[in-house]
Amino acid sequence: MTTESPPTKVLVANDNKINQKIFSKYFRLVGHDIEIVSDGREAFETYKRNPGSYRGILMKTAMPVMNGMESTRLIREFERERNLEPYSIVWTVACVLSTRKDLVQKYAVNDTLRWPAKMGEFVRILNRAGIPTALPERRANHENRVGAILNPPKATQPVYGRKLL
Repeated sequence: MTTESPPTKVLVANDNKINQKIFSKYFRLVGHDIEIVSDGREAFETYKRNPGSYRGILMKTAMPVMNGMESTRLIREFERERNLEPYSIVWTVACVLSTRKDLVQKYAVNDTLRWPAKMGEFVRILNRAGIPTALPERRANHENRVGAILNPPKATQPVYGRKLL
């Protein structure tokens, strides 16, 4: 009896070539394969052809042909009609949309990632959305060191009666 392990591939829908390269690097660093599409229509059609092939979907909200919101609506509808387990969907958003909790609930999105994002935030949001991801050990150590440098405990304490920061 063989047990299938869950897929590690993530479907990424983003029309920006630079962002596609960044996502490729981020996902490679955390051990996920990705499939990249350039608009919401492609995302829906790709998902529909292979509904069990992905760990989750990372989708930009503003794209040509079909935006990420409409694509998400179609994916959720497809899942309901076929009684499929809902995929983890994370929207990549500009800062304004990240505050629109009503849209996140309306479209049943698992989470939003304000883009651009640093690697630590990227990993945190994917995990919170149900796409298990870990920082590579070297990167985690680097982020811990940077955090210690940027947030030293004594930096905000008074020195000779004066607060430096």
